[in-house]
Amino acid sequence: MMNMGLTGYHLPLVLCLIIRKVYSQYPVDDDETVNGILNQPVSLNCIYLTPDNWDHKEVQVIWFKNFTVKLWDCIVKQEEAPLCQSSPFIDRSQLSNHIMDGNVSLEIHKLQASDAGPYQCWVMLSDFYKRQYLMLRVQDEPKDDLTIQYEARQSVNQLETNHLKSDLIMGGWLFTLLLSGFIFYQNCCIRNKKRNYRIII
Repeated sequence: MMNMGLTGYHLPLVLCLIIRKVYSQYPVDDDETVNGILNQPVSLNCIYLTPDNWDHKEVQVIWFKNFTVKLWDCIVKQEEAPLCQSSPFIDRSQLSNHIMDGNVSLEIHKLQASDAGPYQCWVMLSDFYKRQYLMLRVQDEPKDDLTIQYEARQSVNQLETNHLKSDLIMGGWLFTLLLSGFIFYQNCCIRNKKRNYRIII
């Protein structure tokens, strides 16, 4: 009874050691941050060094986004066209043409804001694995001088318009106060005249 409890207690530790041993065979590069510009192309670099005993016959390349969404899954053989699983993302991206030479970089065309996030590159040979993590950030398009000058002028115009509206509002209030005072004064004069008329009568 005690032995069963001890085995159950150590089971998670044993599993963790096995997983660590397995994953230690996968070379991992540190996270890399890539800055892209909206509506512009961007390249996510993924380079691997082939082992000395590799036969250069086949390599599998998989690109993930957010660890779960598979963007590319290709098997590349020497002197053959890559065999890739279809994905909607393929329409706006392409893999490097030098996969067999160690370059499996991914290029994204017409970058969108939704493309931002973590990416994972997996390279699998017969007895070699590599994974690399990248973080893509998407920035707004840079503005040219004419756009900056136009926006500055628009800002000045808006400020002048706001001042004009404020002046009109203040002028309207002032006119209203003066008109109210004049009407009040007229009413007072009329009352005094009526009072004087009654006294005379």
